Amino acid sequence: MLDGRQAEIDKEVEKIKVKIEEVKKVKERVDSMQEEKERILEKVAGLTRDDAKEVLFKEGDDVKKNQVLFRIDPQPNEVALRQAEANLARARAQVEQARAAMARDRIQADNAKTELARNADLLPQDMVSQEEYDAVRSTAEALEAAVLADDASIKSALESVRAAQTAVEQAQI
Repeated sequence: MLDGRQAEIDKEVEKIKVKIEEVKKVKERVDSMQEEKERILEKVAGLTRDDAKEVLFKEGDDVKKNQVLFRIDPQPNEVALRQAEANLARARAQVEQARAAMARDRIQADNAKTELARNADLLPQDMVSQEEYDAVRSTAEALEAAVLADDASIKSALESVRAAQTAVEQAQI
């Protein structure tokens, strides 16, 4: 009789162990869902629960798809958006300035090349000195280098525009 009773007790103990494991799994799932909820809150425009002006649900409430859960103070986001838009405008202006500088330097470089070619023809005839020819050549080379620098400035400014545009898009979220 004692063996029969011990077998029943052992079965009950096994059932309890299974239940304990099930409870542990449920707890792990709840913890995981809580962590996911916090990650979602942080992903929503980088917000935390403290950023919500008003919370429209209580812990444990059932929520429906597209249900509004929070009201957020729009002012910080509006300020960030205006700042991002100003940065974008500034970056676009830098692109235009760099393009204007390149156009100016390209004209000057072309003129310097023309003068260099003219002086190259006059140098053998001793109509210009070697010193004058070298000065014109140096100027032409410097202006070509300025055009290359302008090209790099344009590329950099365009990257700034792309970054500023991304910042505007993120601020609009």
